[in-house]
Amino acid sequence: MEAYRTLVLKTADEYRQQEINLSQPVWPGTLGSVILLMLNAHQLTNDEHYLQAAERFAEQGVKQFFAEGNPLPKASHMHDHYEAVTNGDTLMLALLQVWQTRQPPNVRLQLVYCDR
Repeated sequence: MEAYRTLVLKTADEYRQQEINLSQPVWPGTLGSVILLMLNAHQLTNDEHYLQAAERFAEQGVKQFFAEGNPLPKASHMHDHYEAVTNGDTLMLALLQVWQTRQPPNVRLQLVYCDR
């Protein structure tokens, strides 16, 4: 179990300070996975830096993938249409988990990661 913890934290540390490379298409699911990685690292360590990174990536995700008034994430930051195959649901789950972590509701929520 310790080996998995170490691997998760090493990976999170590699991504934490990175900027999103927008020179080629970025899918919403990819960014969602990075946000979930930061949240998992925060859960393991309670280190605020991971939660701040998750929030930063979440803000960038909202900016890149949601056109004004459209509730569905774009297929990529370079496209204006929605495609389920780019895993917008992963980004949505990650955004909900960021909210749930910062503002815990008065009810128990169990968000389930469901990528195929």
